[in-house]
Amino acid sequence: MHTIKGVAATLGLKTLAEAASQAEAALVTPQTAEQQAALAEALRQATASALQAATYLNDALVQAAPLLDSPAPASAGSAADLRKALDELVGLLGAADMRAVDVFEQLQLAHAGPLHSALQPLGDAIAALDFDRALTLCQPFLSESLS
Repeated sequence: MHTIKGVAATLGLKTLAEAASQAEAALVTPQTAEQQAALAEALRQATASALQAATYLNDALVQAAPLLDSPAPASAGSAADLRKALDELVGLLGAADMRAVDVFEQLQLAHAGPLHSALQPLGDAIAALDFDRALTLCQPFLSESLS
C-alpha cells in the first residue's frame, strides 16, 4: 500500500493515493469487516479510475508516437542549446524532480535528429522513473557536448 500510495501521488492520481494511504493505515489498526469492505471498495474504485486515466494516456501516446519517431526539423537546436537542456535535465534528475520528464521530452524533440537512437536508453530510464540510471546515461552526452 505504501508503494501504491507513493507512485499514485507521484503520478497525480490523488484518489488512488488517498485510498492506498487509508488502507496502509488500516493495516496497523484493527478494522471491522464493514470497514475492510469499505476500504477495499474505495481501492477498487480508485484503481478503476486510475486504469481509465492510464488507458486514455496510452491512447494519446500511441497517437503521438509517429510524431516522436519523425526526424527533427532542419532547425534542430544548437550545441549550446543542447548543453543548456542537458544541464537542466541533470539538475532535475539529481533532485528526483518529475519535471525531468518534461525537460527530456523537450530535449528529445529539439535534438533528436542525429541523437534519436542514442537518446532511447535515456528515455527508457526516465520513463521508468529510474532517475539515478538516467543521470548516469546523461554523462556521455555532457562529455560530447563539451567538445
